[in-house]
Amino acid sequence: MSDYETVTILGAGEVFRVKIEPCLTRLGVSRYTIYDPEVVGNRSLEDFQLLGPVFVLSPNVFHLPQTEHALRKGHPCYVEKPIVISTAELEQLLDLAKSVATPLYCGDYYFFKALPLLLRYGHLLQYSEQVQQSGNYDHPGSAISAVEAVLLEGGGEPSGSIARRAWLGDVRAGGGMLLDLMVHLTNILNMLDLRLEAVSHAALKRFNQQNQRYEPIHDGSIAEDYAEASGMLTGNIPVTLRAGKYSAIHERYIRLHHQDGCTTTLYFTGKNFAQTLDRHEKLLWQGELLADPYLLTMYDVLAFFRDSSTKKDISMARFLKEQALSIRQIDMIKEIVL
Repeated sequence: MSDYETVTILGAGEVFRVKIEPCLTRLGVSRYTIYDPEVVGNRSLEDFQLLGPVFVLSPNVFHLPQTEHALRKGHPCYVEKPIVISTAELEQLLDLAKSVATPLYCGDYYFFKALPLLLRYGHLLQYSEQVQQSGNYDHPGSAISAVEAVLLEGGGEPSGSIARRAWLGDVRAGGGMLLDLMVHLTNILNMLDLRLEAVSHAALKRFNQQNQRYEPIHDGSIAEDYAEASGMLTGNIPVTLRAGKYSAIHERYIRLHHQDGCTTTLYFTGKNFAQTLDRHEKLLWQGELLADPYLLTMYDVLAFFRDSSTKKDISMARFLKEQALSIRQIDMIKEIVL
C-alpha cells in the first residue's frame, strides 16, 4: 500500500518499537532512518539527513522544533499527540503550517478507538466498514445531560517503563497526565462537539506505593501521576475528567448521560466498543471496532501523505483544529493547578 519504502523516525522509543514500527512494516515500509540519542549520540538534527516522511515520536518538549524542522525541509510530517505542549507553541506551529504546503498529520490513535462513537454521532469518516453495529442506531439518544471521561491505566509499576521515561511525570517538561492521557479525552470530546469551555476544579496527585492510592501533592513538586478536572462543556453540560497511571483499577471510557435516562459509553478496551443502554440497562445499540486502531492510524497517515489534497476531508488529519483546541483547554487546566 505504501509509496514510501523509507521513513525517518525522530525518537525511536517504546511507542515506535511496540506500536508504530510493526504497523508501518505491514504497510510496506522496509527501511527506517532513525534519529535518537541512543543511536546518533549528540549529533545535531541539523546535520542529520531526513529521508521520506518524518515521524516525530520524541518526548513532547521536542515536538515543536522537530516538526518545524521537518516541515521547513519539505518532508510530510506525522507528530504524535500532543501536537505541542502549550498554546504559545501551538500558535507558532500553526503559523508555520499555514505558510508551507507540506502535509502535517497530528496523530492520536484514540481517534480510531473512538470510531464506533464518532460514527454513531454522525461523523462521515473513512473506515466505517471497520465498525460492526447492531440494534437501534438510528437515534443516538436524547440530549446529553452530563459527561464522564476516564483514563486510569492499571499496572505500570513505578519501577517500570513509565518511570524510566522520567519526562512523562514532569508537567512543565511537557509530560504529566494532562498531556499524556487527558489530552486523549479532550481530543475525542472536541470531535463530538462537546468542547470544554470552563474549568471549575482541577487537581494533580501522586501515587503512594504504600497504600496504593493517589494523594495530594504538598511538597511543591511538579511531578504527578494523576490529574482530574471538572467544568462545563458546550451547552452548559457538566463534565468530569480523570486520568492517571499505576491505578489499581483499570478504567478507560467516555460516558454520555442522556436526559431520558439512557447512557452511551465508549470503552477503550481490547475490543474498543461503544453501547447505548436504556434506564433499565437494556442494550439498545452497540458498535465494535474490528481493526487494530494503530494500524488504521498508520494506513490513514500514509494515505494522507500520498494525496493530502483529496484525503483532507475524510482523513483523520482533518481534526487538527480539534487537537489544537485541546492544547488550549489543557492550558486552562494548568492555570488552576500550576
